[in-house]
Amino acid sequence: MQYDDSTLASRIKSFRTLILGREPTAAEVAASIKLQAQRLLEWLYDPVDSSLGWMANKRVLELGFSAEVINWGDLNVTEVEPQEDGSFIVHVEEAAPDCKRLQTWLADWLRAWGWDCHVETEW
Repeated sequence: MQYDDSTLASRIKSFRTLILGREPTAAEVAASIKLQAQRLLEWLYDPVDSSLGWMANKRVLELGFSAEVINWGDLNVTEVEPQEDGSFIVHVEEAAPDCKRLQTWLADWLRAWGWDCHVETEW
């Protein structure tokens, strides 16, 4: 097995292949993508000393997400769907379907890390 550490996706795939003794399935890759996508969303929050525990941070303003309709109280990745062409659809709940900035930002990060993803937001 040749180790390619040029992207996060390839590092995760190589590690899983080593541990499992086989290539990861599409469902296992989808689980890795879901975890990383959720971590990206969590990066948009700061902990606060209140009953909520979290609030959207200054990055939300800097990235222009404040102009989009998003329920910051429950924004989350619900599913990552493998497609026949090897790409994935990442479903994010609690954001309007037309949150183009959020969709693009999340998809761009996942692509930069080596996964071919399209992001859909939904209520």
